[in-house]
Amino acid sequence: MDIYRKPLAGSPLRIPAHLWERVIDAARGERLDRAGNVSPFVRQSDIVLVKNSTAATVDRFGVMGIDTPLITPTANLDEFKRRVVFSCVAPLTATHKNKLVILQEPLAAGAIGKAVIAGISQVRLTGALPSAPAFAELTNNDTTKLTAGALGSLRILWAESGSAERWAIARVGDDLPPMFAKGKLDGTLVKDGSAVMSVWGISAGTGAAGTSTITGNSVTSVTVTAGGTGYSFAPAVTFSGGGGTGAAGTATVVNGVVTGVTVTAGGTGYTSAPAVAFNAQNDTGVNIVVHDWFLATGQTIAAGVDVGACYDPVSDRNYVVAAECGSGATPIIIGSTPISGGTIGNVLTVGGDGTLANQELGAMLVALGGITS
Repeated sequence: MDIYRKPLAGSPLRIPAHLWERVIDAARGERLDRAGNVSPFVRQSDIVLVKNSTAATVDRFGVMGIDTPLITPTANLDEFKRRVVFSCVAPLTATHKNKLVILQEPLAAGAIGKAVIAGISQVRLTGALPSAPAFAELTNNDTTKLTAGALGSLRILWAESGSAERWAIARVGDDLPPMFAKGKLDGTLVKDGSAVMSVWGISAGTGAAGTSTITGNSVTSVTVTAGGTGYSFAPAVTFSGGGGTGAAGTATVVNGVVTGVTVTAGGTGYTSAPAVAFNAQNDTGVNIVVHDWFLATGQTIAAGVDVGACYDPVSDRNYVVAAECGSGATPIIIGSTPISGGTIGNVLTVGGDGTLANQELGAMLVALGGITS
């Protein structure tokens, strides 16, 4: 006999004892929950109910920003304890960073449905993926797609190739980008001010070497003579000497080793083969806004200077905490007297050679308490 079959109208109701016990257990759990005690039934906390509070339909796998709870303790305390339902709107960069959901069903304006608030979901993505790890952030006032980047509210686990809008798989709530970023200022930073910083990758790779070949007055190829080790992303390729200018190239890295160089611009005026160098600092193509933390009145950090920035989750800001003080200058530890008459305030580097090297960043993080070894 099928004990779960619905009885016919007018037929006697026969319920086995073990099934009736389940009904009693469920009723007791419901009563405990309404009384404010811990319910024996576990809620699925990675899926929540959301209301589409926009004026338009949002498709399945759409992105929405969390606005306010639809049920508040003041309005209905019992219902507030029983379930979480959010009112959601079109996501805004200034408001909904780390406060977004991915719809799991299409929602008409005013409708309520399920959304992922933490966990894995399919998403629509635009923009080229940076070197791993790759993240995604909301696209301002856009419910249809996310934008790829080196920082973001979601971690990209997989994505179709290319940079146009495409499918990807992301983990919502996995927003663990590096708390420290290194790069170059695109504008001058003044006391209590802000500027845009081009984020540069940080790699421990060393040892790559190569030689160039010219035809006529241009560089036509590069031969890798040593692949080096430890490259987590393609290092920048630079050319120097040879009497010319304008040569450029991109490196290919396989398993941490430089395996080749593609010449993207031959340059002009070369009378001899220029020297080839591989720089473990490379522009990731990501820009972030950084704020002053240590400058004294009247001091500035000029555009083009290497800086290090730490993210402060409380203020949701990136603060410049280190700057290269220039060739021949004396590095100053944060908290000591600023450099008299200099363009850089309190800095924490171990160099003074014009670049903020990886080992300098490590020393800085140890001093700041960001790492312990």
